[in-house]
Amino acid sequence: MLQYVPVAPKTRTQKDSVIAIKKAPKISEDQFEILLNKVAEGSKVKDDFSEYLCDDLDIPIVKNDTDLLTFSQLCASIKGKKIRIESIRLNKDKQNNCIKGLNISYKVKKYLIWSKD
Repeated sequence: MLQYVPVAPKTRTQKDSVIAIKKAPKISEDQFEILLNKVAEGSKVKDDFSEYLCDDLDIPIVKNDTDLLTFSQLCASIKGKKIRIESIRLNKDKQNNCIKGLNISYKVKKYLIWSKD
């Protein structure tokens, strides 16, 4: 007898209909620089940055104020090299804290001499 009891459908409340915006974790420029140095050493890979970049590994990077490339290309170019980052600037989205761009200036060690890559 209980299986035939009519039940009103659940009405959506305002709280149920609000979709939470996924925010990227906060990271400082110094922390990001340490992670990039670990990419150069080989202990980190580009996929380790996906949470900070909101899964967009093709963000634009300005390298040494002249070259424009993607984040994936930057990681490939510094991997296995001895680098010294001189300056780094993160361009973040205000709403979700995702990194949308990056300016980086660094030097690479070649034959005991530091030179721009």
